[in-house]
Amino acid sequence: MSDQHAPFNPLDPAHLDDPDGPLGAARARCPVSFPRPGLACVVTDDDVQHVLGHPETYSNRGNFAIDGELELPAQLITMIDPPEHTELRRRLLRWFAPARLRALRPEVERIVAKALAGLPPTGEVDLYESYARSIPSSVVFAFLGLPEPVWQDLQNCTDVITERMPEPLIDLPEMGKMIAALTEVVKRRRAEPPARRDAIDGLLHPQDGEAELSEVEAVTHLMQLVLAATATTRSLILNTVHSLLATDQWQALARDRSKVPNAVEESLRHDTPLQFVLRTTNRADSVGGTVIPAETKVLVSLQSANRDERTWGADAAEFRLDRDAASAHLAFGRGIHTCIGAPLARLESVCAIDALLGVYPSLRLAESYRWEKVRAPMMRRPASLRVVLA
Repeated sequence: MSDQHAPFNPLDPAHLDDPDGPLGAARARCPVSFPRPGLACVVTDDDVQHVLGHPETYSNRGNFAIDGELELPAQLITMIDPPEHTELRRRLLRWFAPARLRALRPEVERIVAKALAGLPPTGEVDLYESYARSIPSSVVFAFLGLPEPVWQDLQNCTDVITERMPEPLIDLPEMGKMIAALTEVVKRRRAEPPARRDAIDGLLHPQDGEAELSEVEAVTHLMQLVLAATATTRSLILNTVHSLLATDQWQALARDRSKVPNAVEESLRHDTPLQFVLRTTNRADSVGGTVIPAETKVLVSLQSANRDERTWGADAAEFRLDRDAASAHLAFGRGIHTCIGAPLARLESVCAIDALLGVYPSLRLAESYRWEKVRAPMMRRPASLRVVLA
């Protein structure tokens, strides 16, 4: 379908606010559509996997911007292709190695315990503001090695930036504030000996065979890690709790907390935190019998692929705590651009939800609560989550 009447149109705010119906119609009627010239939408599991699996055809340039490219002083790892991407990914992956994440677990549990201690024993609260908002940002800031005095400002900037994407960001004041804060950290840390053995050391003090990064490059990569690791994990925690409560499966999980990891995987599938990614075609390609021309911006709907009935069955739209192979979702992408922070997001979410289950096994939604999507085109989570602590 090649006109403004495509069932799913990412340029229509109503479709972004409530995408499930339009995406379902698109999967059934026109899996590849063109809401306007130069923009294609791909929505089925098979077609999304095809795009993600062919990076030589579908370039990362232009990711996070429907129109043109995101203007930054240096390119993010999520916006570059091999061979530059290969070298940078290898360098960053060292800091997400299983042994390092195991060593980080006590710090994650400490941060979760601190957030949990801030909740009252009973009463009604917004679980986003009171609990889920602070955990991922505190974890990633500690993981990277950012000084605690800048955490709150960076968290506030992250909120504004992620709510704006994929709109232009270059003139956003919060973007300037974040860059200035991270630049100050980089300048100070580059002058120090590499003794802390954290991710900032890894960026500023290369090992043998690694390139020296400029100040601008180091700041840009830090900004990418901060943005990618905070908003999406907050969404994952909140989406999981909401789905468990809305489907009356919270208490069942409280009785058998060994199923928390599967609940997190099912949440990633059912309510994919990052709704879509963007690619640009280097050459024409046929997807499901439809030709996508060269130099076309392609919106790749991870949310739609994760609810594709042909892959997940007739109950794909349901949240099932016992779903088999829930981890086969595409929430973290697939192929060479699979999210490097996926293990950290899983660790944080499992710890946060398990701790909440342990203290509040009878948690329930507030009677007046109604789900409303956050006003952030690329993100999926409730704007708030009012619950009764009991």
